[in-house]
Formats: sequence, C-alpha cells, structure tokens
Amino acid sequence: MADDDDPPIPPMLQEDSEATLYKYRDFSAVPEDPDHEAVPPQANRSLESSIRVQKFPVKLYAILGQKEFSDIIIWMPHGRSWKVLKPNLFESLVMPLFFEYSNYHSFNRLVNAWSFRRISSGPDRGSYYHELFLRGKPHLQKYMRRLPKTHKKLPMKKCDEPDFYKLAESSPLPEIEESQTGNAPSLRRPVGTIGAPTIGGVQAQPGGLQGGIPPGFPGGFPGGLPGMQAQMGQLSGQLGG
Repeated sequence: MADDDDPPIPPMLQEDSEATLYKYRDFSAVPEDPDHEAVPPQANRSLESSIRVQKFPVKLYAILGQKEFSDIIIWMPHGRSWKVLKPNLFESLVMPLFFEYSNYHSFNRLVNAWSFRRISSGPDRGSYYHELFLRGKPHLQKYMRRLPKTHKKLPMKKCDEPDFYKLAESSPLPEIEESQTGNAPSLRRPVGTIGAPTIGGVQAQPGGLQGGIPPGFPGGFPGGLPGMQAQMGQLSGQLGG
C-alpha cells in the first residue's frame, strides 16, 4: 500500500509479478539515490518529525539503533535480521515510547503487514528480515510498502531460507555508528524524513539522544526496575501512550 508521498520503486527492487515462490534478493549494494533530496526541516513541524508518527520501518530502525534496548531487541550479528529477546519488556517499556499502542500481538501483526519474514531454524530462529531493511542502509526503507489487506506474502520453501552468515562473508553490512561518548548510537535520519526525530520532546542529534533516555538503560534508573517503570510511565503519559 503506497502513500502519495512514497517515492516510486526502482525496477530493480520491484517484485517479480509472475513469481509463485519467494526467494531472498540481496540489495545491500544499492547506493543512495543522488537525485533524491531530503525534505528540508521546517518550523513548527515537531509533531511530524516525531518518531511516533513516522512509518513502521523508521520506528523499528530507530529502536534497534539504541544500545539502551540491546538486551530487549537486537540486530543479529550480520545485520540482515533482528529479534525481540524479551517480548514482555518490549511491550511494557519500549512500545509506549514509539507506538500509540502497547500490545505485542499488534506489533507482530504490523511486522507481518510490512512483509517481514520469520526465520524458522538455525542460529537466527525467531528473528525477522526484509530485503530492504538492513543495518546501516536506512535509505532502502523508503521503498518498503505495507501490504494491502487483500494481498498475501508469497510462500517460500524452507530450503530457500537465506543463510545470512554466509552472505555476510561476501557482502558485510556496516555497524551502527556510535556516538563519541559511547552511551548511545547515533540516529541517522533516513532519506525523505522531515527534520530530526524527537522522543518525548527530546530531539535526536547526530551524537545520539541528547538529554533523552538515561545512559545505561535500564540499570541507570534510580530505584532499579520499579523506578524505571515509574519514569517510563510518566514519559508515556507525556507522549499520549
């Protein structure tokens, strides 16, 4: 399902309309489009620039880029799939910051609606991947589309599940950039988004979240887990979650 402001999908990235089975394609070498200019920041656009109103891939990429959440949700070592390690904590602590709802089942439905696929075996079992959702390649996300309700993902043979570790040997992905302080990775703004994303009124700068979630999350909260939950609840209330 494409919005009016979605850029057209280049032919090389389009799905084969005649295909009956799915096979993974590696788009890690696709460069950024030099002719595609990001929309310049505008005054009084804090709501539009909030991560909470960005599309799902942008939100997910922002979450995965924060070391504070690395014990809850992570990129797999190769950077081509990601996994929620602790669904309960993800639902109660992370989702209220980025989503209008706090239900993990609703999150999973959204994952499937955006055509992510789940790996069913091997070291990546339980992780999800998408050809255009790659660590260090946020420019590809603008070509991702949410499936219309009348469409379904193509079936895939189990033998065709991608081996991302083998693929990483020939086409490794970049690591997430880290700020100089080492407290949090920087949030690279994907091409086409407006302004710098904000969380609870805190703007994300090139050096990471300035004045946002305290370093060392969740251990950095006074009072341990109860204190963390209390502060998260207050922030969630400020965001309307």
